[in-house]
Amino acid sequence: MTATMANRRTTSARMNFRIVLAACLCTMCAGPVLGDTFHRSLTTEEQQRLQRQAVILLEPDQQIGLQERTNAADALVRMRSLESTAALNDALRSGRVEPILAVLMAEAQQPNPSPDLLPALLALLPNAPDATVGSIGVLLARYAAAGSGCFETVSTLALDGNRPLEARRNATEVLGAFHAHPMPSIRVLVSMLELDATPPPLADTAMSALATLTGRTMDREEWIRWWSDLDASDRSELLRTSIDALHRTTVAFDHRLQQADSEASLASQRMIRAYADLLPLLPLEVQQQKVLELLDDSLAAVRNFAVYRVSFMLGDGHDTPELQVAVGRLLTDPDTLTRRRAAGLLKQLNRVEIDDIVLTRLELEEDEEVLKSILDYLATQRTTAAIDPARRLLGVPELRESAAQTLRAILLEHPELDPEVRRRIARDARTALAPSTWQSIAPLLVLTGNEDDLRSLEVILDNPDPVVRATVANAFLQRGRHGALVARASDEQIYPFALIAARRDVMDLPTLRTLLTLAPPPDHADAWADSVAEATEIQEPTRILEIDDMIGAVPHSNDQLRIRILNASLSRGVLDESMQLRILKRLIPMLLEQDSPAAALTLIQGIDERLLYEQLLDMKFISAIRATLYDDAAGIHDDPDMWIRAYQDTLASRPESASDLLQEIVRRYNEQLDAERRATLGLVDDPLMPDDDTSETDEAGDPGS
Repeated sequence: MTATMANRRTTSARMNFRIVLAACLCTMCAGPVLGDTFHRSLTTEEQQRLQRQAVILLEPDQQIGLQERTNAADALVRMRSLESTAALNDALRSGRVEPILAVLMAEAQQPNPSPDLLPALLALLPNAPDATVGSIGVLLARYAAAGSGCFETVSTLALDGNRPLEARRNATEVLGAFHAHPMPSIRVLVSMLELDATPPPLADTAMSALATLTGRTMDREEWIRWWSDLDASDRSELLRTSIDALHRTTVAFDHRLQQADSEASLASQRMIRAYADLLPLLPLEVQQQKVLELLDDSLAAVRNFAVYRVSFMLGDGHDTPELQVAVGRLLTDPDTLTRRRAAGLLKQLNRVEIDDIVLTRLELEEDEEVLKSILDYLATQRTTAAIDPARRLLGVPELRESAAQTLRAILLEHPELDPEVRRRIARDARTALAPSTWQSIAPLLVLTGNEDDLRSLEVILDNPDPVVRATVANAFLQRGRHGALVARASDEQIYPFALIAARRDVMDLPTLRTLLTLAPPPDHADAWADSVAEATEIQEPTRILEIDDMIGAVPHSNDQLRIRILNASLSRGVLDESMQLRILKRLIPMLLEQDSPAAALTLIQGIDERLLYEQLLDMKFISAIRATLYDDAAGIHDDPDMWIRAYQDTLASRPESASDLLQEIVRRYNEQLDAERRATLGLVDDPLMPDDDTSETDEAGDPGS
């Protein structure tokens, strides 16, 4: 029993995952027929595009995301050629999750499924990766609804006791998606439960599929009894009939109560509440079809409710292309509230389906809230077709900020924009410019204006409002006007932009010196250090010590930055041995000062010891001592006096480590420690040897004996 319960939990998890994946697809049932098999020849340019998209779709690189693969698959689907169909089939046969899902999602966007993919899809099903089974089921259900006959193929696989268990489980799970064939699907699934030979894991999958089809949850025996007691009428059909009658009643009430608006509104709200309660009880495909009908209802309150339901479907991934287009069309709805709700969903809709409608409404819309939503959407899409209508809205005070933000986003996305277009934007921006619009209009004019504009706008960088200063500074940075920013680097609001500007200007040592002089506020110290480090990488490697002198002379620099830069110059491996030794002579003491002796020792060990002169050998010795690598230290200097001097240095600079070093000196050089050396070390008595006087007394014997 425990094992059975565990299997049920596993099966439930697989079914939940299937639902999530299916939600990513457009699961609206296809039309009454399959898509045609018309294919066309491709031009040379299309052939090249096909090859690029096929590479993206099938590329094994894990860095290519599912969305990018889906876009590639969608482009191949739209080509409608033999070559593109072959690439899609190759993706299905690859056995890899992401290419398969990409094809399924792209195909689901089509009004009718392509018959050219069905054989590969059915061949994939028995060994399909777990993450793709649910999505395969959704698409196969569309094929079945279009009359392909694949339902029989799937049900045969599920019932075939000679097939592997995993293949049968995949087919059984897919049957749960066949809402277009609910009664045949239920019949097959229950028959599997009735067979004692059906393995428990397969039975669990069958029960999960039944739950998906009926919305019920029962155990194996209850399902069998429920099926045997079911009368001839299809209860789900009765429910759909009830919903249809309810819809007709709502429309009839609307026409009959035209003379009593308040009473009609109350009746409509009651009907809508009834819809809200009943719709979730329907299968997903039926819900989608009903909501699609309601979006075109003659009653504004019903259309509002339908948009509200679509917002949930979009959030859950249960929308369809038809629903998206219908919501986009509601931007032209005569009811303002409906348009506002539809506009609020724009960012979740497929831009290919709605962009033309959105751009048209930007020209014609009068409601400010709708226009703000449209402008906000266009700011994310950054299409140049929105420039002229957005430009004209700069003259509307309530929409000025949104229009300016949209135009700035487009300008930054398209730096190659035609100069004449920029001049038109600048002309309207000048008209709208005023102290009250500096935060919105001034940055736009900085991006598009002429030299006279830029000179006059530079004074806004001294505005008392920190938000205005930062916004305009960012625009000056994007326009490449770096001097005005660097000159105001002492302003904390402008400093981040001045730092980026100075970094971009670094070409040689004089321009690097300018960057070094930009003393950072505490919050920007790391950013300044990163900029300096990046800027030094493009300088002549042989001038690194000169650069280090420049950095060391700056009061706001530190040894960590100098170490970082000197270390990076060594790691690039382009310096001759003489220069490497000069860098080490400067770098090692800083590493020791920063308590990084192991790093210092590693650097010196990377140099041929025959090239090390006495001072570097001493540094290597001290590094080994401080890193407590005493054997390495002895290999450099085996003279007790060198060790004693190292002890004195350690006692002065790192007294907490002196005791350990003292014990090591005594252990290694005890026999060489004469009275003078022991006195230097602070050793009154030899801790490893008996006292001299005591030894002599013992050898002479006891005088009283």
